[in-house]
Amino acid sequence: MPEPKPPVASAKPLDAAILYALCSVGAVAVVFALGALFIGGPAAGLGVALGGLVATLNLWFFAYVGRGVLAGGTRSRFWTLLAVLKIVLLFGAVWFLMKSGYTSPLALALGYGALPLGITIGAFLKTGYDVEPPPDSNGNDTGVPDENLVPRSPESGSK
Repeated sequence: MPEPKPPVASAKPLDAAILYALCSVGAVAVVFALGALFIGGPAAGLGVALGGLVATLNLWFFAYVGRGVLAGGTRSRFWTLLAVLKIVLLFGAVWFLMKSGYTSPLALALGYGALPLGITIGAFLKTGYDVEPPPDSNGNDTGVPDENLVPRSPESGSK
């Protein structure tokens, strides 16, 4: 009788930090698109919105592919292949949007600028990281994070 196979592990959900970043990138993209719509008209608004959509989808796909690659195991080659495919699709989508005339390169770049700004805002929104505090000098868990992680020099005389 064949041995039963272990159950397939279900995909872990994205952690809170990446979810904050995803939501922030999407929100910044909407704000940029609305600003471009009011300042530059419908064509500029559409171009910035498309750039923001590409940025948000790029971060979402990167989060899943990066998680798969870093998990290791037998499927890491598959995730690495998907990472290469993601880059090809990203460049292809940007090329298509500019060649087809849906948007100008400047509007697309402005919309894609939501990515770094949104990630930064998301990092500031997520403040409660689950980090264990370092043990004290005797190896006991203090339960209090060390304020200064830089070792003090013995000449300073302070503890």
